[in-house]
Amino acid sequence: MKALTCRIAGCVAALFPAALLAQATPETAAVDQLSRLQSELRRTHAGGDAAAYLATAQSMYTFLNGSPRATLQLMSAQVTARRPGEALHSFAQFVAMGQASEVVL
Repeated sequence: MKALTCRIAGCVAALFPAALLAQATPETAAVDQLSRLQSELRRTHAGGDAAAYLATAQSMYTFLNGSPRATLQLMSAQVTARRPGEALHSFAQFVAMGQASEVVL
């Protein structure tokens, strides 16, 4: 019985670090993806590439599941890309979330 307990404890000890590592990987990947999207947003905005800025803002909006900040970023990109109807729709979504911001006024 003691030998079986030692084996089980050994297996658990071997699996525990692997389980922790597996849990950390998706979080790290998400942080890396967010960082890449933010860098791409800055690059495309600074470069004046409205189409690429809009495409990246749409990717960020999807990645952040339509968060208020992502909605504002998308609205900014839509204005830059001269799509006022889409920007107004994004603004309506932002307000519907119960959000307010001096930036959009």
